[in-house]
Amino acid sequence: MEAGFNGGVDINKLGNIRTQQLIFGLKTRLSFTFTVENINAINIAVICLAVIKSTNRQHPVGFQSVAVIKSTTVKRQSSCIRRNNGEVVANDQLVLDALAVQTQWFGNGSIIIVVTHDKSLLSSHGIDHIYEVCLPSEELALKIFCQSTFGQDYPPECFRELAFEVVSCAYHLPFGLQYFGWYLRGRGKEKWIDMMSKLHMCLDEIIKRTRRFHYDVLLNEKHKLIFRYIACLLNFEKVRDIEWLLADSDLGVKTGLKILVDKSLLRAREDTIEMQCLLQEMGKDIVRAQSNEAREREFLVDTKDICHVLEDNIATTKLLGISLDMDEIDELHIHESAFKGLCNLSFLIFYTNHKKEVRWHIPKEFDYFPYRLRLLRWDNCPLRCMPSKFCPSNLVKLQMLGSKLQKLWEGVQPLEGLKIMDLEGSKNLQEIPDLSKAINLEILHLNNCSSLVELPSTIQYLNNLEELNMQFCENLEILPQGVNLESLDRLDLSGCSRLKSFPDISPISHGSI
Repeated sequence: MEAGFNGGVDINKLGNIRTQQLIFGLKTRLSFTFTVENINAINIAVICLAVIKSTNRQHPVGFQSVAVIKSTTVKRQSSCIRRNNGEVVANDQLVLDALAVQTQWFGNGSIIIVVTHDKSLLSSHGIDHIYEVCLPSEELALKIFCQSTFGQDYPPECFRELAFEVVSCAYHLPFGLQYFGWYLRGRGKEKWIDMMSKLHMCLDEIIKRTRRFHYDVLLNEKHKLIFRYIACLLNFEKVRDIEWLLADSDLGVKTGLKILVDKSLLRAREDTIEMQCLLQEMGKDIVRAQSNEAREREFLVDTKDICHVLEDNIATTKLLGISLDMDEIDELHIHESAFKGLCNLSFLIFYTNHKKEVRWHIPKEFDYFPYRLRLLRWDNCPLRCMPSKFCPSNLVKLQMLGSKLQKLWEGVQPLEGLKIMDLEGSKNLQEIPDLSKAINLEILHLNNCSSLVELPSTIQYLNNLEELNMQFCENLEILPQGVNLESLDRLDLSGCSRLKSFPDISPISHGSI
């Protein structure tokens, strides 16, 4: 390519500055023509191909090129594309190979900006100067919207409150802010109010359609399933917990999460997985579309469907997980045999973000949780004891925040798979069960269990325990003697005002008390 552009002339040896400018300009135009003609078949958008003057003092007479390359969807077939539902997407790998596989193709100081959703693509081409575009702050988002709408940085006072509402509706997305601005420009307040809901729905559909395309084309079936797990059940969970919970699934979870992050479908922030709300809703929509019948779907996330299954004792082998937002209901009836027909249920989540109290109607004969449960989270659980026929042998995470539990279960249970037990705020809890089989337990949270008086002696078997939180266990008096917790990294006994003695716990080699 370089020889074709130069035409055998070494422009650096020419003394005439004007001649250099003319030749370099000709070279750039030839380069642009060559590039456009050769990539037309796959419809790659060369957004910008420009020339800038050198600022290098050692070489004051010289020019560099600046190119911004971005792939776009097209409507025809090519050897460099993949088809999806009648639409075709350029393969980003082939795009970079065709346009920028060798840095020698460009002059010294040239800037090539590659825009992609796939971070791994940049790494594979040795591109290490990566800028991750984050959402603008509220202040900056307001300026973007106001520039598009009013031609200034701030809204008129009479539009101030509505302008902030628009920024929120647009999710701080620059495209969304401009999209709203285009339609609202020059209109009165009443028209703004009338159009807001419709514009919000249209923006949602545009974003979902775009991201659904990436889901359909860029992911294999295993990665799609991980995406749906996150969307329906595991958003805002720690990476470590997700890997534990899906360890038996043969999904290659660690690699799958990295791929989803690299493709901008997830974000890992401080070891926690986050999925943007519209992506999460898209994932839920994908699951809803599996069937009109709740029993035929892999996950249930809608209140009406969950209530139907639990109240009417609906049996199904396809259901893997339930996630119920208790803030959406006032009461719930659970059939005495509700879980006996859900033999493959592995995730059961009843959660509240506002500590809402729900009226539970659970018969005394209720005595069963599914054998395959790996995650059991029940905020404000009304049960005094776990169901008598519950075998927690597959349980990985038990989270019963603010429960009414007085005890968990009788006797020794097979708890070899248990990694996390979180009973925070269970103020009626009077005893902890035998934990001799919980040899892989790493996190035990008992903070604010104000009725707890002592820990069982079997805590000495928890050699993998890393974190023990008993903060504000106000009636705790006794900790077992001779505890040798090899892995303990953090121990919190603050607020345990009745603790009579502190045992010799060794070693806490690198943690904190």
